[in-house]
Amino acid sequence: CPFQIFLEVCLDLPRGAPGLPEVDVWLDPSLRGIVIHDVLADYHRAIRSGERKPREPEDRQLLHQLLQLRLEKLRPLRPALSAAVEVSESEELLKDLEYFLSLELEHPERTPVALELPFGMGEEPLETLASPEPVELVWPDGTAFSLSGRIDRVDQVPGGYGVVDYKTGRCLRVAPGTVYDRGRLLQHALYALVVEKLVGPVVQSSYYFVRPGSVQRCVHCPRPDSNALHEVIRGVLGPLESGAFLATENREKDCMFCASR
Repeated sequence: CPFQIFLEVCLDLPRGAPGLPEVDVWLDPSLRGIVIHDVLADYHRAIRSGERKPREPEDRQLLHQLLQLRLEKLRPLRPALSAAVEVSESEELLKDLEYFLSLELEHPERTPVALELPFGMGEEPLETLASPEPVELVWPDGTAFSLSGRIDRVDQVPGGYGVVDYKTGRCLRVAPGTVYDRGRLLQHALYALVVEKLVGPVVQSSYYFVRPGSVQRCVHCPRPDSNALHEVIRGVLGPLESGAFLATENREKDCMFCASR
């Protein structure tokens, strides 16, 4: 089971004292994000099979059931050191899912057509639009490179398709109103170009924040301009060609996880 294998890998991540989990924490942010993403994919596949839109109150119960199924798979691999901690974190996860449902109910015009869509990651029987091979992006000057990855969701929307990426944090750590933030924010743009190769024309890419109290609920970005994006990509990949990896101009923002900070 890919879910189980991925969780086993996560167990090796250092947390607190080497080899020991924190007593008052069950799921670290990475593992918590995996659970949320998997439940959201399970949910949309369930209602897709029924050819219906999100609705209350039954979908609230459905999300609760899907969460419990995922946590049952997780417990043998990552047991909580305290029943109270497990209950508390399970309740927080359920609040996130209920908040997500409120976002879905606000946008009945969207119809998911692909979930956890892989490209360049082998066969995926659950998603007919998946590509087992990497997707090649060709720029206006003829240069090209291949991408592999997984897109949280692709929706059919008025005028084409929309790309959705779920964020379990509370905001984007980029300059307000930015499009690419000097190459720090490229996911929405690159995913849009990939989806155009695999599915059809993209009119919008969105970041959905699925936690109550998030600074932003959704951030929507228009289809990227290929020429402008190419210039940003050239700046990001330039050091690979020159070997000149210059220090950041914003240490506080770009070195959040550096040991020497």
